[in-house]
Amino acid sequence: MDFTKGPQFQKEQGITDLNFFVKYGKKTSITTYFHALSYTKQTAAGISKKIGNEFDFVFTHKFAANHAVDIGYSFMLPHTDLVNSVFPTNTD
Repeated sequence: MDFTKGPQFQKEQGITDLNFFVKYGKKTSITTYFHALSYTKQTAAGISKKIGNEFDFVFTHKFAANHAVDIGYSFMLPHTDLVNSVFPTNTD
């Protein structure tokens, strides 16, 4: 999903990406990545530093040393403050 566009974007924007992964199997494997995204710089008053959580699931099957197939699925669960800043509610 690459919501944060890599390490350079993270450094410029002050974004922290705490992540870990679990891999199971050798020839055929399932890998799960979890990312907890948050701002490191101060945000606007009353707004949380949390951006959201991202989940990545990858199924890999190796046919030979240099041949493999990867199938993946990713999604992000945004924090409420991020959703409200992108889709503000009308208070009129």
